[in-house]
Amino acid sequence: MIGGTSTGGLIAIMLGRLRMSLRDCEKAYLQLSERIFNPKRHSLHAFGKAKDFLMANGKFDSQALEDAIKEVVVSIAKMPEGELLQDPEPECKVKAPDTLADDSYDRCVSTTRVKNSQIAVLRSYENNLPETLYDDCKIWEACRATSAAPTFFDPVKIGPYDQEFVDGGLLYNNPIQLVHREAVATWHNRVDGAVFISIGTGSAPSGAFEGNLKIIIEAMKEIVTQTERISTEFAESHPELLLRNCFFRFQVFHGLETVGLEEYKEKAKIADATQSYLDIWETKKKVEDCVEKVCATTWPVSPPRTTCFVVPFERDSKFIGRNDIITQIGRKFEAQRRVALAGIGGVG
Repeated sequence: MIGGTSTGGLIAIMLGRLRMSLRDCEKAYLQLSERIFNPKRHSLHAFGKAKDFLMANGKFDSQALEDAIKEVVVSIAKMPEGELLQDPEPECKVKAPDTLADDSYDRCVSTTRVKNSQIAVLRSYENNLPETLYDDCKIWEACRATSAAPTFFDPVKIGPYDQEFVDGGLLYNNPIQLVHREAVATWHNRVDGAVFISIGTGSAPSGAFEGNLKIIIEAMKEIVTQTERISTEFAESHPELLLRNCFFRFQVFHGLETVGLEEYKEKAKIADATQSYLDIWETKKKVEDCVEKVCATTWPVSPPRTTCFVVPFERDSKFIGRNDIITQIGRKFEAQRRVALAGIGGVG
């Protein structure tokens, strides 16, 4: 399962729902940033800027963001512009991954409803929770909603009743607890063998914070400082994950404090700070441990809720069975993603 807010939500959709490669995802995001982070009014338009300040409107062109997202869906992911966020084939591709390293994932994106300031989870999968009025959300709408950071972009309307949504980072800038709840609601006791990986966006800024309304500025400062606290609280409330070494938190501590969401031209600075963090011995060891844990962790294979296909098979009436051998074969299948079962000609 991949979940996120703001940029993390975009990444979750691009990697999971659009099934883009890591390299294509990175390239698309950089191109997206260059197109959308241009002020929608010229600096001489003092009246327009003052109005945005008072009304807390986004300072960047929301329509440009929407057009750019649709282009990614159509041109790069090769999907129709109106493709729904919910996967049309969730049972066969998502519900029963053989291992945690499986290449199909559940995706969820957290956003915030404007009218009541409540968290809203946009899902690409089915679960047992009650339906919402925005379940038929399109991919581009989910991307637009999770990107609608206050003071940057205007809210987006979704669903038959035009409910307004903004970036879920206002309530869940670190959505680890939300993703854990989603995993439990989807997989129940199978979460006991899961590995949780949390990726931060950098430490809290130490200088001045730009924005239009003081209340939003202060709220965003508090959100950033809460991110690490939430991670610590999650780890403390799930000691079983720590005992099994199944929780990993990655966070660049220095170098990104003054880089804003819109500063795409600072990508060299971001790359340098990230590489410096990855070069630290403790980080290298943590990455190695994380990869080893993910590759080694397996889940029992469970049948899908609906039948994908049926291969006719008639068992030999004279077959007496060899339970010890069959059990051994079953364990081999559960322990590895790929298994080669070979035999002499005619054995199959």
